[in-house]
Amino acid sequence: MSELLGSQAGDKKADYSAQDLMAKTIERIDAASQGEQLGLKTGWRSMDKKLGGWHSGDLTIIAGRPGMGKSAMGMNAAVNAARLGARVGFVSVEMDAVSLGMRLAASAAGLSVSDLRRGNITTQDWQTLARASSEVAKLPLRVLDAPSWTMGQIIRQCHAWHRMGLDMVVIDYLQRTKPDIKTDRHDLAIGQMAKDCKTLAAVLEIPVLLLSQLSRNLEQRQDKRPNMSDLRESGQIEQEADNILMLYRDAVYNDTADERDAEVLVEKQRQGPVGMIPMIWDGERALWQDGEY
Repeated sequence: MSELLGSQAGDKKADYSAQDLMAKTIERIDAASQGEQLGLKTGWRSMDKKLGGWHSGDLTIIAGRPGMGKSAMGMNAAVNAARLGARVGFVSVEMDAVSLGMRLAASAAGLSVSDLRRGNITTQDWQTLARASSEVAKLPLRVLDAPSWTMGQIIRQCHAWHRMGLDMVVIDYLQRTKPDIKTDRHDLAIGQMAKDCKTLAAVLEIPVLLLSQLSRNLEQRQDKRPNMSDLRESGQIEQEADNILMLYRDAVYNDTADERDAEVLVEKQRQGPVGMIPMIWDGERALWQDGEY
């Protein structure tokens, strides 16, 4: 896999003189000092403030237990970036294209996913849905329905997208993706796929968002907020990631908690601080909203 990635690096410059490197660095610092955000905007004010956007060459892990909304977070991130003009590829290994379409339509139209699935919509809802669907259809967003694809096949598709124009990729999710290597060590296979995704981000010079499952062991603790050790097959994932974001909603475990309260825990940020980002979860519409009022 590493040979495949390396052979498609194109004309990306890798050899800098000290003078060229400092000139490039000062240019970046000057842009930041003028208020220019170097990364792609995430579409969430609080996220941009903490992360500075999605950065080229970065592998960002978005992790959570089932039911925390990690697929919704990935799709929301893709749609937000596309609405801001980025060309985005979304790879779904878990959900089929129609299920993704339902979530897209619900969040864009402000309608309930369950109502759309049952066809429980009014004439006015139809009008709202038509307008929202038309807007989504114009987005520079491509979706790959890849339940049986290997990571190598997914990476080749990303290279194909890149030749047409690609600014960001979201992959949902790591543990459901088939590895290309044959081994009895599942942790080694997972680690190699994480490494391939980091290499993909570096070679194509785009941000790659990779969704990941968390270990169920955290549910045995009194405080169920996740931490780095809860990443399944955590060693290589933690090593390869530039950023690790973990999703937490207290209402999943606590019946008295507000359903809308949500947190994004920044457990690792190679170029910045860690900490908690407050968010709002709209489960009916599979929508993550800015928690910054």
